Amino acid sequence: MKIFEKCITALVVLNLFVVLLTGCGGGGSSSDPGANTSLSGVASKGLISGATVTVYALNAAGNQGSALATATTGSNGAYSVNLGTYTGSILVVASGGSYTDEATGATVSGADVPVLRAALTGVSGIVKAAVTPLTEIAVQKAGTLTAANVTDANNIVSSMIGGVDIIVTMPADVLVSSSSTTAEKNYGLMLATISQMVSDGTAATVADAISSIVNDLADNQLDTTGADISTALDSFMISTNNNTGLDAATTTLDDTITTVTTNVIMGVWALNGTYAYATQTAGFYQYGTSNAYTASMVYTGTGTIIFNGSGVCSITHTDIGYDMMHTSNTLSEAPDNGSGQDACTYTVDADGNLSVSIGSSVAFTGIVSADGNTIVSGGPYLNGTLRGSDQMMMVKMGTTMSVASLNNTYAYVAQTSGFYEYGTGPIYTASMVSTGTGTITFNGSGVCSITHTDIGYDMMHASNTLSESPSNGSGQDACTYTVSTNGTLTVTIGANVAFIGTVSTDGNTIVSGGPYINGTLRGSDQMMMVKMGSTMSVASLNNTYAYVAQTSGFYEYGTGPVYTASMASTGTGTITFNGSGGCSISHTDTGYDMMHTTNILSPSPSNGSGQDACTYTVDADGNLSVSIGSSVAFIGTVSADGNAIVSGAPYINGTVRASDQMMMVKTTS
Repeated sequence: MKIFEKCITALVVLNLFVVLLTGCGGGGSSSDPGANTSLSGVASKGLISGATVTVYALNAAGNQGSALATATTGSNGAYSVNLGTYTGSILVVASGGSYTDEATGATVSGADVPVLRAALTGVSGIVKAAVTPLTEIAVQKAGTLTAANVTDANNIVSSMIGGVDIIVTMPADVLVSSSSTTAEKNYGLMLATISQMVSDGTAATVADAISSIVNDLADNQLDTTGADISTALDSFMISTNNNTGLDAATTTLDDTITTVTTNVIMGVWALNGTYAYATQTAGFYQYGTSNAYTASMVYTGTGTIIFNGSGVCSITHTDIGYDMMHTSNTLSEAPDNGSGQDACTYTVDADGNLSVSIGSSVAFTGIVSADGNTIVSGGPYLNGTLRGSDQMMMVKMGTTMSVASLNNTYAYVAQTSGFYEYGTGPIYTASMVSTGTGTITFNGSGVCSITHTDIGYDMMHASNTLSESPSNGSGQDACTYTVSTNGTLTVTIGANVAFIGTVSTDGNTIVSGGPYINGTLRGSDQMMMVKMGSTMSVASLNNTYAYVAQTSGFYEYGTGPVYTASMASTGTGTITFNGSGGCSISHTDTGYDMMHTTNILSPSPSNGSGQDACTYTVDADGNLSVSIGSSVAFIGTVSADGNAIVSGAPYINGTVRASDQMMMVKTTS
């Protein structure tokens, strides 16, 4: 995939949730250049009566300036101040006063009342702001209170409770029945949950609970405190102190907490590190002035993308491709081969939909896995006269990796497409596609073993006849391996390097790829691996997975029996597994068929979108089988952590003989 110039259709439109969050940092301002700035809201950990609320200016560097105004909260926790002509970022601090503890009903006052803060950006006109333990969590997570940090932190904590805006939403008093909205009640329930954590003994004080949650959110998920929060929420919802009218059946707050216990809270902040990628493209294009599709091409791209956690990125890429002219059977390197680096920007919505742009053009779109460690991208590749299929996989790189990081068995799928000289040459008289599947067992100390099955097809250009590759077969090879600190993996068989790839920072996925050069063969290679489990079952899949599939091959067109067409196809969509053997596939399929005798290109007759009910099984090792009706749709392997699935095999359908590869990642939706 030529990521520095391509523009493909986004996989999914941006979720409305992102739009709802864009105001979290700004406090819901209503701007009127001719009016003073007024600020009002509530201070709540239960509603705090008699608290002193002080508003401070924040400069562009995030430093606290002079006090702008002071007020005292009423019995309902409400406050109101006039900030005069001030506009910009502010820090609101509430201290002292008293409140009724939601979990125990006791009055809390004096030094036991935590100091709470809320940070806002771009205040102007009429502004609303709650000051609560959740806004305090956001302030602590932001660290330096720059506008960008404040906005991100407010959005993250808002996402943590299901998209309830922690700044502009005023939490309900959960101790009394009210007509508050569901969002206000959910906000109040989360504040009560923090008190319940103290009552349950999982936190010493409210301030301690806040600190624990802040520390846990360092990786943008509640993987440490989430279970305690869920338990406390459940306990409070069934207590007599809960007068919201909400319970586990009528609120989604408990489901949200469960989700962020295992999944990263999505947004630009979810991508903060270096990702290694491998991409593969296959297709056809017009060469010169001809209207016919006079060339086939294969292409591979490798490199890294550095995401800064705030929407800015940098792509380093090496691109190598080969073009084969149909009329002369001559091969040449692609004219845009080479290396480079490009500045880029990116967005990530609440469902993990990623869009990366270079300048004003979208370079690619993709899906971030629920744990943030794997990204898949792909789709039809359209660029000028080129029509093809594209697939890219990325893994987050580590910093402390070693051979000990690999101490398990990994299932892999490899796909190769290309051209080679057949017979005396020197013209490139054959095209080829190949699939390799198998396992690699690493022992944690530099020794490994590869079990492989290789199936490929060669299509002779002069005769349009197809044959199985002479290297087809199965076997097992002893190997050795090294892993650098950033996760770069090198596997060697004997004295020869078998492949080079990158291990994800959590060790659960590996990506490899690059130009494939072997004798006269010139092609593109891509391999994906997932760490296998030992206690997997259908219950291991209980979520929605986004996938990208790529197929390249040949088929008989018309009466045959010669193989008169080449094809490149891509499939994208989602698969939702219900945890008990039922599933549903939503798919969009786009492919191109190139007739050898006429060099005419046409869309595949199977192009289109649809949805299919399906069933699935998963064995203890993570081997997945998905069926539509009585037919097996595909088989694959689920990673040990359940966040990725790899699938692939030779594709045999009627007269089609091809290579198929599919990668899926667990989404947060």
